Formats: sequence, structure tokens, C-alpha cells
Amino acid sequence: MNGKQIEEGLGWASKGWNESEANETLSELKKNYRTGDGANTLKEKRRQKQYQVKLNTIEAIKKHKENITFNQMWEKYFPYQKSNISERSWKRETSLFNVWISPNIGSLPIKNIGELHLQKIKSKMEEAGRKPRSIKYAFAVIRQVYNFLNRTEGLDYKSPTKLPNKKIRFDNSRDRFLTQEEARRLLSAIKKRSQSLYEISLLSLKTGMRAGEIFALEWSDINIENGNIFIKDTKSSKNRHALMTDDIKQMFEGKIKGKPHEPVFPDRNGGKRKNVSKAFFRAVKEVGLNDGIEDNRKKVVFHTLRHTFSSWLVQNGISIYELKGLLALQRNLKI
Repeated sequence: MNGKQIEEGLGWASKGWNESEANETLSELKKNYRTGDGANTLKEKRRQKQYQVKLNTIEAIKKHKENITFNQMWEKYFPYQKSNISERSWKRETSLFNVWISPNIGSLPIKNIGELHLQKIKSKMEEAGRKPRSIKYAFAVIRQVYNFLNRTEGLDYKSPTKLPNKKIRFDNSRDRFLTQEEARRLLSAIKKRSQSLYEISLLSLKTGMRAGEIFALEWSDINIENGNIFIKDTKSSKNRHALMTDDIKQMFEGKIKGKPHEPVFPDRNGGKRKNVSKAFFRAVKEVGLNDGIEDNRKKVVFHTLRHTFSSWLVQNGISIYELKGLLALQRNLKI
């Protein structure tokens, strides 16, 4: 080659090489040299083969990424997301994924998921009575998975939730609040069923606390002497305080005080409660507060107690601005 003689070893006969194959390989290399195509030496041929193997591997990896399913991507996304958000948030995302997202799009390659699939999720959630805010939350989870995929896998897939003019608009606000007589009847019906649920309901009605905030209360948060309740793990992630009314103070004085780290209203196993007891809704049904009401925004739910608290204050002359500070709301308050 170029006036020089080059010697290269093909391999041992014990590895399958014979004279015929050696001559065939030599003829191929000589032809490549004459035509300028392909490898001219065994070393170059081996290098090209290695390069082709790498290309094939890269192509296989790329193809795998392009065909990854939503469920497979979730397995990568969720551990990262769980370590960066609150327990309440990741449990909510898990629930949305297990109940609504995975059954509908989990087995599909992410690149094939489109508007029709999202409409299917939306329709099923609506049929099940889920609120528009919950549907929007489910779509937000889907979008976050796409963003994670693009960021970590080097791809550029546009989330189907970002389609133009497809934003979900909603009014999730509730305008129902109880009269003094309705509240008295409801609390009476609750007390017959559960003393602890009665105390939880009374606390929400008299302080405006959310269910999750009440469930998070520990005895270290209760200062009976000063009539003060320290509220943490709020929806806005900002701690605040609530003042005890006389009946709330009397309620705490009558309870057996636990250790500082123990929940004030534990579940049956002594742990932190997670949900409002179904006894609350049975009491609402007994009193007939939702009879004949079809609009979910006008139905009595546990949150109605918080809304009633704020409505009663406004009726008694408290301004909207004072009320916003009292409840630590982060958005415009509609009464």
C-alpha cells in the first residue's frame, strides 16, 4: 500500500479462520484500496465495525427513548418528584396517576399521546363527579412528566396539555354557608355519631381551619392558657395562628392532653388522620342540608364550615381585608 508492504494477522485457525477466508478478506481490502471505498486495512475495518456497533447501540437507545411509555417514564419521574414536594402533594399526584392517568394512557408511548387521550381522561373524571380543579391538577401532572422526560432524556416532546386554546376554565368556588340554626342541627347530628368528629367540626366552624390543618395539629401547637392555636402545614405553606373562642377553649380543657408530638385528633390507631369521616356526610344527609341540590358548589361539605366561619364574620362587620389576613388567604376572597 503506497509502495509499502503491510502485514496483519487475521486470527488463529482455531478461531475459524482458513485459507479461503483469508484470501477473500485480502481481495476485499485490495478492492477497497483501488476504489477508495471501505476499509483498506484490517485495523481500519475493525475500527469501522466497532464504530458501526456504537452507532447501532445509540440508535437502539434513541428508539427506546422514543417509544418509552407513560408508565415507564413515571417510574423515573416519581422518585425525583417525591423528594422535592410535600407528602400531601406527592400522595395526591400518586392518586391521580393510579386512578385516572395510568389506566387511560399509561401503556401508550409518550410520543403517541394526544388531545383525544386527554379528553378521555377529562370526560371520565367529569362523569365520576371530579371537580374541574382536580382535572386541571391531573393535566399538570402529565405536563410535568413530559417536562422531566425532555430535561433528562434529551428529547423534545411537546406535552399534549399545551395544545393551543385547550385550557380548562373553571369556577371551583363554593358559595354555600350555614345559618346559625343549620349549624346547630348539623353539630348535634355529628355529636350523636362521634365526639371527636364533633370537636373537629366545631373547631373548623369557630376558627376557619381546614380539615388538613386540624389533622396536622399536635399538642405542642395548643396553648390553652393563652387561647392560641399554632397552625402549620397550611395550603399556602405559611404558618399562622388562630384564637380560641370560649367554647373551643373549654373543649380543649376537657380533653386528655397527650405528648407534645402526638396528634390532637388521632385516628383509631393513634396516628394522623387523613380524611374526614364519612359520619360527617351521614349527618349532613340526616339533617337534609343537601336535599334537592344538584350543583356541587352549593352542597354542604366539610369545607362549608370554614366558609360559614368567614361569612358569619362578614355579617358581623368584619371587612374583607381583615378577613383575608385572618384566614391567610393568598387569593381574592369571594363571599
